Amino acid sequence: MLEGKKAIGKRVVILNADTYFMAPSLAEKLAVAGHEVTLVTGVHLANYMHFTLEYPNMMRRMHELHIKEMHNAFGSRIEKGRLEVYDIFGDGSKRTYRGRGSLPREANKSQRWVEFDSLVLVTGRHSNSSLYTELKARHGEWQKNGVKDVYLIGDAEAPRLIADATFTGQRLAREIEEAKAQQPLPYKREVAVWGASHMPGGKFELEYKT
Repeated sequence: MLEGKKAIGKRVVILNADTYFMAPSLAEKLAVAGHEVTLVTGVHLANYMHFTLEYPNMMRRMHELHIKEMHNAFGSRIEKGRLEVYDIFGDGSKRTYRGRGSLPREANKSQRWVEFDSLVLVTGRHSNSSLYTELKARHGEWQKNGVKDVYLIGDAEAPRLIADATFTGQRLAREIEEAKAQQPLPYKREVAVWGASHMPGGKFELEYKT
């Protein structure tokens, strides 16, 4: 979709299972491009923005663009041109033993269909470590090209938040002289003792080499 290789229909449904920025960002991009966007999310939308004070304005922007939000909902079935949506809290509140193999709550009966021309899934992601794998396979060429080692960090190692991906690079740069730099060194954190104003003789800095 982002590469422009696939045509996007007028009515777009975004099915979201990511608590970061991807779903609202895609919703805004598509709405600005003239699409009618419905965002179905089974998790809190960009929950971290409550701490960065971005959340209220993000919601204002989505409302300005007439993006329809379906919160606490997720998809159970996809058919051509439509998505079956259910309320994630739509099952019964009381639990009763109903025998082996039976769910203890009343069945969720909140399913309904949402029609779309295009469906965008913001769900799981896969890491792409092909470059790392190719370089490791050419180990025999390293020495003559001045290469000592190759490391795997960031999203290539595993999909993660931008802050976490950035930290893996910073961590590797700090520890790159270690014998096994691919593996993070253990470190100590400050331990606050209840009722004590300080730790006599203790250190409050992070210790990366334990």
